Amino acid sequence: MPPAGKATATPPANPSPKANPRSADPKHCRRAGTSPAKVGTASQKHEAAKVNQTRSRKRNAPGVAELAAAYASGIVKNHPFVDGNKRTGLAVTESFLNLNGFDLVLSDEVVQIFESLAAGMISEPELAEWFKRSVVSA
Repeated sequence: MPPAGKATATPPANPSPKANPRSADPKHCRRAGTSPAKVGTASQKHEAAKVNQTRSRKRNAPGVAELAAAYASGIVKNHPFVDGNKRTGLAVTESFLNLNGFDLVLSDEVVQIFESLAAGMISEPELAEWFKRSVVSA
C-alpha cells in the first residue's frame, strides 16, 4: 500500500488498436516513401498499375497458335517418352486446340511438319505460322 498522502500514478490509458499515432507523422511517411498528402491515393495508383499491366499482357499475350506450337515443340523435341513423341505431340496439340474452340485440318502435311519438327528443321515460330494457316474455328 502506498504511504498516506501520496497519490498513486495511474497507468496510461491504452490507445485504441485502430489509432496509429505514427500515421500522421511526416517523418514516418518519409521513411515509408509517401507523404501525408499522398497516403489516400496509393491504392488508386496501385489499381491503375494493375489495369496497365493487364492491357500490356493482352497486347503481348501469345495466341492459340503460338501456345499450340509450344506444346508440340516441347513434347516432340524434348523426348519425354521412349517412343511416340511425335504422335503424343500431335494428340496433345489437337486436344489443346479443340478445348479452345479450334480444329486442326489434318492432311499428309501434318506428318511432314511433325517429322521436320523432330529433326530440328522447323522452329517453333514457323510451326506457329503453320498452325495459323491450318487451324479453323470449330
